[in-house]
This record gives sequence, structure tokens and C-alpha cells, in this order.
Amino acid sequence: MPYIRRDEAGKICGLDDSPQGAGAEEVSLTDAEVMAFLLGNERARGLPAGCDLHLPQCMDVVLGLQQHRDLMEQADLALIRVLEDLIDVLVNKGLVTFTDLPHAAQQKLLQRQQLRDEVHHGSLVVDDGDVL
Repeated sequence: MPYIRRDEAGKICGLDDSPQGAGAEEVSLTDAEVMAFLLGNERARGLPAGCDLHLPQCMDVVLGLQQHRDLMEQADLALIRVLEDLIDVLVNKGLVTFTDLPHAAQQKLLQRQQLRDEVHHGSLVVDDGDVL
């Protein structure tokens, strides 16, 4: 069982695997207050209203949130590439001219195209400390 530490206001400020000092309280990991402390502001990031943090079905929802966000981010990045390719096809077929696009969109597309070309042609200078 874990032990909690509280601040002067009575809020949980730490969680330990053994008692640390006279004010340590032994609690269950499924305690609603402990779950709220561990999960931080998950409620603000998408936990359904009315979900009690100590209910197992709500924990499944909470624990799946980050995985869902990661999958959505990966899908967004893949879709961005699809949209870039679609714009290239439309421009190449003469159905849309590049200058029809807003200036900001033109700049972003040109920047991404330049970055892709640099990666594809190996012209990026990489130091040992650089991360790709």
C-alpha cells in the first residue's frame, strides 16, 4: 500500500512506497483522491463528466486517453502528407494553381517540400548530437 504526504492545505503533495515522517497516511491506489493526484488534470483533458476516478471502467477510459491522443496525432501527421500529395496532384493537373492558395499555405507547403527534399537528397548536415 502506498503512503501519501499532504501539504499545509491538506492536499496530497507526494506518494511514497513507505511511510516518510509522522504525517504519512496509508491509502489505497484506487482511492479517488489518490487517483486525482496521480492523474493530474486528466479531467480537463477529456475525462467524461460524471466519471468517478475510483471506478474501474473510468480508469480504462483515463488510461486509454493518452493512447488515443497518440493515435490521433499519428493519423493527423499521415493526413498532412496525403493533403500535400493531393495539392501536388491538383497543381500538376492544372486544376488549381499554386497562387490560388493563401500566402500562408504557400509558405508552409514550400517549407515542407524543402525539408522533404533535404531529407530525401541527404543534404542535411547532422552532427553526432543531433536527433532526427
